[in-house]
Amino acid sequence: MVFVSAGGDVMSASRRFMVVLALVVAFGGLFTGLALAAEQPSYPDGGALAAPVSRTIQGEITVLEKDQAGEPTAIAVAASADESYRLRDTKEAKPLFELVGKSVSVTGTVETDADGNSWMTVISFEEMPKE
Repeated sequence: MVFVSAGGDVMSASRRFMVVLALVVAFGGLFTGLALAAEQPSYPDGGALAAPVSRTIQGEITVLEKDQAGEPTAIAVAASADESYRLRDTKEAKPLFELVGKSVSVTGTVETDADGNSWMTVISFEEMPKE
């Protein structure tokens, strides 16, 4: 079968197939890239996440935020004065609210947002004995 292009040129079926195939591949790549970009996870404040890494952190449970009654609503494990990990509010982290001021060893996945804040999703923890 022979096709005639808009300019009057004769285009063979195999050449037409190659042109259509090239367009399909180009648009497929474009849409795949857009779909992957749309699925990029982020925090509620819009900061992008770095890939999570599993770690065990030893430190003290500190209060980051309190409600009007003075009860902690956000906590972190502080490994040192300049290294702390905000704990995500999950069922695994709930018991740590009772350990404010105590030394703990916390294992979980750590992520860093675009602002450089470290977040931990608790997998397990252990209260450390007093020294």
